[in-house]
Amino acid sequence: MKYILASVVIAASGAAWADGAAWEGAYAGATFNQGGGGQEYCPCVGTVEYDLVGDMAGIFGGYNMSSGSLVYGAEVAASFGAITEDGFPDYQFTNIVDLKGRVGYDLGTAMVYGTLGYSTADWDQSGTHSSSSGMLLGFGVDVMVGSNVIIGVEMVSRDLHNATEDFDATLETLTLRAGYSF
Repeated sequence: MKYILASVVIAASGAAWADGAAWEGAYAGATFNQGGGGQEYCPCVGTVEYDLVGDMAGIFGGYNMSSGSLVYGAEVAASFGAITEDGFPDYQFTNIVDLKGRVGYDLGTAMVYGTLGYSTADWDQSGTHSSSSGMLLGFGVDVMVGSNVIIGVEMVSRDLHNATEDFDATLETLTLRAGYSF
């Protein structure tokens, strides 16, 4: 995954300056997410911590607007698969949904951006189901390949809380994105 990130950054560094218009409009695509992070049970009394690991696939869609080189918009993303407690495969996050605002800078064929939003994730614990939710923060680079194809990489960190099972988690994903701009 680090080689993919390096390739996208190199491609972005050679991009020409532009006015943001190429990034305007609707877009949609698919993702592959490599996940990790940490989870802390009952943070109020003696904590128990676990590492999180796993991979997911997903879809995304959004809409961008621009003003000069500033690009801004909203995106929804959904990921499916499992990010589990390391060593406990029956304890897992599944079905992550992210609602994001994005603000970026147009570099021509590339756009660097930051994202802020809200995330929900299903939590399955040996057959017991509950929901976790919280804020997300991230950054990424999208590169326009041709007139409508987008490839990119994005890093997102989610600060999730689950009141039912009494835990907090930091769920991070490094995501490879491929999409189409309409």
